[in-house]
Amino acid sequence: MENTRSWNRRQSAQIGAGLSFALAAWLLVATGRWEWLLLVPVGALVGLVFGGAMARYPSLAGVGASLTDDLRRGAGLLVRWLEHPRLTVRFVRLLAPSVILFIAIWSAAYAFLPERMLAAGSDVRMMGNAEVGRTLWVEWQSIVVRNLPWVAAIAMVSLLVGYAYACTIPVVWTVFYAVILGTNSFAFPMPERMGPSFQVLGRAGPYELAAFLLAAAASYPLSRVSLPWRERREEVEVDWREAVLALVLSASGVLLAAWREAVMIVGL
Repeated sequence: MENTRSWNRRQSAQIGAGLSFALAAWLLVATGRWEWLLLVPVGALVGLVFGGAMARYPSLAGVGASLTDDLRRGAGLLVRWLEHPRLTVRFVRLLAPSVILFIAIWSAAYAFLPERMLAAGSDVRMMGNAEVGRTLWVEWQSIVVRNLPWVAAIAMVSLLVGYAYACTIPVVWTVFYAVILGTNSFAFPMPERMGPSFQVLGRAGPYELAAFLLAAAASYPLSRVSLPWRERREEVEVDWREAVLALVLSASGVLLAAWREAVMIVGL
């Protein structure tokens, strides 16, 4: 029993640290303030205290178990909707709600948030490379170094953690880009911020996000691989050729979007 309680406390601490890390990373990129990373140990401590309270008070444990079951059922419905044998269906099911979410957040940010609200975090987002006057080739290389590794990172998240978690990465980026676009918080800002219009299709961001969504959809077979902590009882046929080709296409999309972004920056 004591081992079970200890495990529950550790698991709660891990969940608290994981959630706070996601929040801290978002705030860091938004504001450029590294102090937000202190939220990670705070989240772990809150999770540890909550886990200890659940172990000590059975009534609280029952409430926590009920909430967990509800979350699992909701997450299960979402995962089943995202999972599909066909790559094109998975991609459309990711792309369509992301586009709707992007337009909604972009509109709200443009209407209600102050201009340049997230400008303080631009240096962090550009990894300190927000320089004017560089050549097209150097600018393109800088953008590729920042963005291309995320195609592999999304695939690794699907392999090691699960497909649904890999899907959340580009969806969160979609929301973040919508806020940056609506508030004109780019490292190299536009002369005036852009309201919702088809002019956004002239920028690199939408194509880069679509490439990351494709990478997430393509990484689904990786989540079907048996690992020491995730064994599959049934044999699942995986079209590895399709997955690899889609990941290559995603990487190509990131490279082309980076070239478009570099052209825009050099032309300022």
